[in-house]
Amino acid sequence: MNPIQTVMDLAGGPVALTREINKRIERPVTYQAVLKWARQGRLPRTEWTGETRYAKAMSAAVGGKVKVRELLVRPAVGVGGDQKQPTAPTNQARVAINSEARQMVQEVA
Repeated sequence: MNPIQTVMDLAGGPVALTREINKRIERPVTYQAVLKWARQGRLPRTEWTGETRYAKAMSAAVGGKVKVRELLVRPAVGVGGDQKQPTAPTNQARVAINSEARQMVQEVA
């Protein structure tokens, strides 16, 4: 079971967890979003960009029984949804990504 599912179970289900999260954040989320996070086993991108603080609100909702750092673990999903260990991109992949990013910036400018 992933940490988000654990928090949801401890809080009493997706609706109860959504209510608790919404007490602690500015922009409300829907219970459908909470279900999606639990199904995917991860929080949205906005947690890593600092736009939201769902992990903090979720941890507080269950009295800290699940820590924020546990909720911020990003699972690596392989073919067919199999869990596998995350791997760092190779140098060749980094160069390709950086090159592509530079190209996109030039096109926009």
